[in-house]
Amino acid sequence: MNRRFDFWRHWLMGSIVITIFFGLALVALPDQSEGFFGWLLIEGDTYADRFGEEGAEYVTFLTGVLGSVIVGWGFLMAVIVARPLRNHEPWAWWALFGSLVLWFVVDSVLSVVSGYRSNVALNLVFLVAF
Repeated sequence: MNRRFDFWRHWLMGSIVITIFFGLALVALPDQSEGFFGWLLIEGDTYADRFGEEGAEYVTFLTGVLGSVIVGWGFLMAVIVARPLRNHEPWAWWALFGSLVLWFVVDSVLSVVSGYRSNVALNLVFLVAF
């Protein structure tokens, strides 16, 4: 039982590390982030094509803010997985589970309502990893 638990805890930590790097990429690589989200969400347009130059700067800023939030959320999850979850503290599982479910539901509903259904596919990739 412990080996199986350790396997999934390590899997979870790996998913968290990848998520943190994804968040850092959103901050540090704005051109690549624009290319990725342009492909995923706005049918290959650049931010400037879709939103104008001023709008593009603001969307790039918001993408960086999103990346920063992802990094902070990932760090907190990593701390919880490293100790409390390893020690089988029940609150740790609920904290991780709750934050993932809330993120997935709120983000996915917002994506569908806003007309960006393809973002749900990205959410599913992360949800499956977790």
